[in-house]
This record gives sequence, structure tokens and C-alpha cells, in this order.
Amino acid sequence: GSATQLSVEANGTGPLAYQWHKNGNNVTDANGTVLAFPNVQLTDEGIYEVTVSSPYGSVRSGPANLQIGRAPEIVTQPLDHNASIGSNLTLSVDANGSGPLTFEWFKGTQSLPDANGSKTLTINNVSANDGGNYKVRVANEYGSIDSRVALIAVGYAPVLTRDLTPDQFIVAGTAINLSVDGNGSAPLTYAWTHDGNSITEANGSTHTIASAALNHAGVYQVNVSNPFGQITGQPVSINVGYPPVFNTELGDQNATTGDNITFTADVNGTAPITFQWHREAAPLSGAINQTYQIPNSTSQQNGRYWVKITNMYGTQNSRQARLDVGGPPVIIVQPDANKTATGSTLNLSVEVSGSEPLTYQWYHNNGALDGATEKSLIINDVNGSHNGAYFVRVSNSRGVTESQVVQILVGDAPKITEQPVSTKALKDQAALFSVKISNPEGASANWTKDDVPVANSDAFGITEYSTDYSTSTRKWF
Repeated sequence: GSATQLSVEANGTGPLAYQWHKNGNNVTDANGTVLAFPNVQLTDEGIYEVTVSSPYGSVRSGPANLQIGRAPEIVTQPLDHNASIGSNLTLSVDANGSGPLTFEWFKGTQSLPDANGSKTLTINNVSANDGGNYKVRVANEYGSIDSRVALIAVGYAPVLTRDLTPDQFIVAGTAINLSVDGNGSAPLTYAWTHDGNSITEANGSTHTIASAALNHAGVYQVNVSNPFGQITGQPVSINVGYPPVFNTELGDQNATTGDNITFTADVNGTAPITFQWHREAAPLSGAINQTYQIPNSTSQQNGRYWVKITNMYGTQNSRQARLDVGGPPVIIVQPDANKTATGSTLNLSVEVSGSEPLTYQWYHNNGALDGATEKSLIINDVNGSHNGAYFVRVSNSRGVTESQVVQILVGDAPKITEQPVSTKALKDQAALFSVKISNPEGASANWTKDDVPVANSDAFGITEYSTDYSTSTRKWF
């Protein structure tokens, strides 16, 4: 496609005539000193000679070899690149043309001798200094051509310095806050997905849902990119549900001894819900079901019972329900009737079973005694006014019962007015000791020797001297 020519210079007596030959054959109309090729083609390639003649003779030139080739032509240009620090980068070119082709790479105007001769330019472990404008010059013996300028931008690919918090449980109606911290060359672009679907409005490092609904549950992920690369964060599972609540609160229970007791937690919330029953402050071992049962209950199990319910969205404690196992009061130890000496202390008491609290009221001759509200009735320094009938009335939330009526007699205790007198007696003869007692009615005398009861003695009491007291061993006159 280019233009070229072959020419000859000759001397001699003219006129001179010229005839060009190609590969030994005459070239038509080629009879001048110059053989011109205005648009050379591959078919023009060959060995050319010229014969110069005059009336005095002719001479043939030496051969001239006309070689036809193609100048370089770039068919694939080197491309712009965004290269991350530390990465490897390759620029390449593809060219046609008659060989051999030579390649000379440039950064700006500076030739890169280490890369000459190759279609590719490789930069390993890219650094910030490698950024710039690059081109390649392709040449052969028929010409040269420069490629387009390829712009190499160098920066940092994005990294996540803080990824999403692992699986989360969000209470419905509260906010979902998803956020990451990204680093790298600006600008950073954030693309969020929910179950693999793009969230078009989420384009920042934080994605917030002000009020979570059940349809917001799923897997969330973020992709962070810039011109130098991209990174995808770990997927996080967001669960949306409701904390446990009590539909109805636990109620107090009154039961009779031996009854089977059942407490049931009526609850709602996102499953699974766990249960832990307590008595007072202590957890009950193994009591982890929705119901808690007490078979064959006794008053030993009285107290306050409550349950803690828990799921992944929260915890709630029930009210404390009172359990009262028992029955109406039953008197198991009755008060005793007795005779009490004037000036001594009267003590009457009962033992009672039944549901607490128990209340007591003592009565004397059917009249309530002020302040006598304990299980024991104690009266100090009794006298004749305290004679009479006593009983106690016991009550609780289940009923009322009364003790048996006991008669209390208050009187003077016997007193010794004349002490026994020491005496001497013959062996095998009777010895008599006597005492004189005031208030002898109902009194008895028990003789002892050296604090040991006297055996085989004949002890008796008299209120007057009378033959009625005579026996076979003693006689009164």
C-alpha cells in the first residue's frame, strides 16, 4: 500500500533506451530510468533488472530484490487497569505485521528496558509507584506504531475491619441494626442482600430496619467494592420473634392435705419456650415443664410458687402464687383439768394441727379472757376467783373448733403445823411418828427414810381420835 521506486543511472553515447525486467521477464511499459510503484502490492515482490541500450551496444544491470512487507498494526490495545497494592498486573498488546516485530514499553516517556521484546508487561507486587500512563511501540523494518495510552490506577482493595455480628434474635417491633466497618481506597460501595436479593435502598456501611416484622427474618450479607477489588462479608442470620408473656397469671391455691396440686403457666411467645419453677427464691430441681404438680400435698409444701419463662427473645417471671395446704384446726392435745393451789400458776395449753395462721381465744365460764390469744393460757397467783370451766376456741381460714371444757379448782395446799419428833424404840417393838397437817382434806403423807420411801410401814392419817382407827396391830380407846 506504500509507494516505492527502483532507479538506474547510465552513461554512454545516446540515445539510451531502458527496459526493466522482473524475474527475467520484461516489465510492460517499464522503459525509463525509474520504475515506480505508487501502491505497492505483494505481487510486486521479485528480482528486478534493467537493460540499457544504444546504437553502440547494451548493458544489463545487476539484480535488485524488491521485498514487500506490512508495517505493524495493533489489533488489541492495552487496557486501563485498577490495581490493588500487592497484586500482580499484566498489560498486553496484540499486533500484526511483517516479522519480526519488536515491542518497546514505556511508562510516560520513559522506556522500560526490562519489558522490551514482549507483547506483555508484567508488574509483580504492585506498589503505589507503579501507577501511571503506559504504552507500547510496535516496530518492524517497514514501520512502527504506538499503542493507546493505558492508565494504571493503584490503590487498596476493600477490607472489612469489622464484620456483621453473628446470628441475632430480634424482638418484633424493635430495630434491626446491621453495620460493618470497611477500609480501602475511596470510594467504597456497599451492596446489601436479604436472602440473596438486593436491598436497593441499602447502600451504606449500615442497614437499619426501624421496626422488625416477621418477614424481615432471613440471611443478610454485604458486599463492599471499589475500583481495586471487592469483598463479601460473612452471612448473618436474623431471627425475628416475640418474647414470652403470660396470658393469665398464676393464682393462689388452698388445698386440703392429700390433695394433688397443679400449677399451669398459660403463656404465649415464639417457641421454644423453657420453664423453670421456683418455690420462694429456690429453683425446683427437674421442674422444667409448663405445668408443675405436687401429688399428695402436705403443709410442708406450703409457700409461694412462681415460674420463669424464657425464649431467645427474652425472659419473664410470673407472680408468686401462694399455696396453702391444710384444713380446719384439729386439737390433738386437749387441756387438762387440775387442782391448783392458791397463789400458784395455772398453765393450760393445747396442741393443734391445721392451716396457718391459727388464732386462739381462751374462755372462762363462757366469757372470753382478754389477751388470752395464745396456744397456752398462763395465770399467775391464782385464787378462788379462778375456779370454773375453761376451754379454748381455735380458728383459721378453714374453720373453727373448740377444746374440751376443763374444770379448774383452786384451794389451799396442806401445811405441816406439828413436825415429827425423834424417838427411841425397843427392837421388835412398834415406833410411831406423826405430823399434824392443816387443811388435811385430800392430803396424803408419804414417809421416807434417808430420802427412800419406807416399805412395810403402816401410815395413816386421822382427823379425830376414834376407835374406828383401831386395827389388829393398833387399838384406840
